[in-house]
Formats: sequence, structure tokens, C-alpha cells
Amino acid sequence: MMLIPPLLQKGDYIYGSFIKPEMINGYIKSSDPSNKDALIGQYFFSYSSVSQAIAYAKASLTQWQKKSIESRIVPIQKLQEDIVKNHQFITKTISLESGSPLHEASSEVNESILFLQYLIDASPSILDEIQQKKYTQVPAPLGCLFVLTPHVHSFFYGVIFCASALITGNVVVHKPSRYTPAIGQLVAEIWDRCSLKRGVYNMVQGPGTHISQQVMKNTLLDGIVFCGEYDTANSIHRRTPVHLPLRLFCGGKGTGIILSDADIDDTSNTVIAALTRSGGQSPYGLSRIFVHESIIEDVLETIENRLKNVHISPPNGEQPSQLGPLISEQALSQYIQQGESIEKEGHKAICPAQKHTNETGFFVFPSMYRMYQSSKDLFLDIEVKGPTLLVYTFAQEQDVVGMIKKISYRRSLSIFSQRESTITQEKINFGRICYNKTHQLPIVSTMPHGKCGNGHREGLGIVRSLIQYINKERIP
Repeated sequence: MMLIPPLLQKGDYIYGSFIKPEMINGYIKSSDPSNKDALIGQYFFSYSSVSQAIAYAKASLTQWQKKSIESRIVPIQKLQEDIVKNHQFITKTISLESGSPLHEASSEVNESILFLQYLIDASPSILDEIQQKKYTQVPAPLGCLFVLTPHVHSFFYGVIFCASALITGNVVVHKPSRYTPAIGQLVAEIWDRCSLKRGVYNMVQGPGTHISQQVMKNTLLDGIVFCGEYDTANSIHRRTPVHLPLRLFCGGKGTGIILSDADIDDTSNTVIAALTRSGGQSPYGLSRIFVHESIIEDVLETIENRLKNVHISPPNGEQPSQLGPLISEQALSQYIQQGESIEKEGHKAICPAQKHTNETGFFVFPSMYRMYQSSKDLFLDIEVKGPTLLVYTFAQEQDVVGMIKKISYRRSLSIFSQRESTITQEKINFGRICYNKTHQLPIVSTMPHGKCGNGHREGLGIVRSLIQYINKERIP
């Protein structure tokens, strides 16, 4: 197995230092998903590190909460400056470990910088507004938080959730995805250069199942923040003690409606770009489109032809890649099995889910299925895996409204049309409506619905979700 530079495995980050514990309970391997034989690094995990990190974070909580919002903003500004300074290296690290094309990795870094600027600018007024409201008890941070972030957009989520927690007066133990430990270490290295008070930010590595078992038993913890798939979130919810605050931010991709007057060329390009983002794994991608019956054949033909010409390659290939690999062998298997299940229900594979001929990585061909309403299962309740596009047909706008309200994952809706649609937020109950474009990584505050939402807003709405109200009754 080939070892790739440049990352030195430093260990867990606890109380302002990278440490190697006396007792190691196991290892996780980080491999380049575009070349599964290329080992990026082998990272140990330790149950004792989890307990130590939580204990040190808890010990730092009181002093951190006493700091003014202006003081807490300072390390966030330094974080942003460091990301700007090291933009190129961060981009390459994201691309190497996640398999994302370089332009996507670069965009993720840019969006992280942009979110931090919004956070720096808006947090004082948001927190001041909260403090000005009259409650029987003063609003306060949740406290010592265990923050779990996913492999998709791992740098972005690692930055925004931890920064939002710290700026609101919480302290953090961050556990990145087992598939992106190098990116998790990179986030910790950047925090280490931000003159942050020791113990306020900590990072531990390890597989989620093993580490979460240790977390659930820890009595010093004040809350858990999770960002990732709904099924994993549901599992965490079942195992979390009832007294422990839980903030869940779940996956699920967007939906599109293509009306009869839509520009088919432009719409097809937008759909494919969203479908293939982050190897088809981004929650801000697109997995379902509902197409007016008068243009369904033209749309299917156009998208099919363009899907067959999507350039699939490692991010460092000679030609810029449009579709990178899936993150793991398991993700690849789930993608293939999902396609087989869709076909078994009588739906038509325009482009079937298949492994790519490049066997070195977890590459797949993008897939598209024409969905027939005569089938018993329209797959409206699943979290669609990989670069899979499910295409439905409708005749009237009221028909499509009825169908999309049955979708379980209602993060965002894109409407493609050259006229103003009568489909409104009130009718469809989605987190956000976009016109002739798709939803990007969350900056502004939005409220996803269905299995995507758990009563907590994304974007800057995260700030409010990390504040607790012991008693919500207003003073008259």
C-alpha cells in the first residue's frame, strides 16, 4: 500500500496539545477514495482520550462563558485569517481525502470563509437580541458539547459547527468522520494557531459507534451536536439519555420541479452539476426532479446524453473532474443496491447505477431512473444514495404539489421556469425555494423540513440552537 504525504498523524487534540495516550483501543485508516490502495494515514483512537477531552473542556467552560462576545470573536477572526492564508493547502487536503474535484474543494474553503464572516458580523446582534428578551431565567449556552461532523463537506461542517458553538459560549469536543480524520486533524491544527484558551476546543478521532458509547456514559457532558445521515441521527437519539440536549442536523438532498416553459439546456446543466456534487453525496445536491409531461422526453434525452459525457476521474487528473469517487466501499455497495431495488419495483433505468471501469477507486457512473406512478413504491421516503437522479412526471401544478409533500427529505426545492410559479412555501413545506438554481452550502438561516429538520435551523440559525432556555416563560 502506497503512503501519501503530506500529513503527519499527530494524535488527539486535548487541552491545547496533540497527545498520544498510553492506551490505544484501535486504529482508523484514511485512504484516498480515488485510489483505495493509497494510504493517507493511520489514526489511533482511545477511549481514555474521549473522557480526558470532555473533562478538560468542562473545566474550561466557566471562564470561557464569562468572556464577552467581543473576546470570543477574536479567535474566530484568527481562524478565518488562517484559512485564507492556507487556502491552497486546505483545498488539496480536502480533495485528497474526500475525492472531491479541486474546484469543489476550493469552493468549500471559500464557503467556510464566508460563513465565518457572517458569523462574526451577525452573532453580536443575534446574542444581544436573545439577551434583551425578558425570560424568567437568563438564556445561557448549552455548555460542554460533543460535536460529530460528517465526511461530506467535512471541513466546512467542522469549522462552522465548532465556531458557532464557541462564539455562543460553549466549549467543544469535536469528532470528525472516521472517513476524514486528516481533515479533522487539519481543523484542529488551525484552531491550535488561533490563540484559543486551552481546553475550549478539543478533537478526538475514532469510529462513531465506538466513541459514542463512551460519550453516552459521560456525566460531564451538557449536550450533543450531530450532523449527518438521518438513520445515524435516529440511532444517536435512541441512545442519548433523556436529560441530555441533542441537536440533530440531518442529510437529505434537494428536489426540483421543471415546468413546461423551463430552459431545458440551462436546467439540465444545473441539475447535473447538483447531482454530481461531492460524488453525488452532498446534502445540497439534487436527487429528484418532477418534470411537466409536455417536455419529459426532451428533458430525459438531454440529461441522459450529458450524463454519459460527465468526466469521471481522480481530482488530480489531467482533465478537471466533474464527478469524484464515493467515500468508501460501503457507499459504493449501497449505491448499486439502491439502483437494483428501484428497478425491481418496475421503474426504468435510463442510466443504471454501475461501478466505473476505473477500479482503483470508488468510482461509479451517475444514474437516472424514470419513475412510474403505477408502481407501489415511488421511493419518496428514502435518502437517495450517490449520484442518482429519480425523474417523475406530472400534468398539473396541483398534482406535483401533492406528490412532493410526500417526500420525507424536504431541505430545498428548486423551481425551473421562465415565469413566476404559483407554488409557494406555504403549499409545499420545504426549507427553502430556489428559482432556476439549486441550494448551496447553508449561510443564511433556513429551516429544513421532514427528516432533514429537527426544529433547528441551518446556517446562522445554528447560533440560536446552541443557546438553552431553562424556563421559556416570558416576564409580563
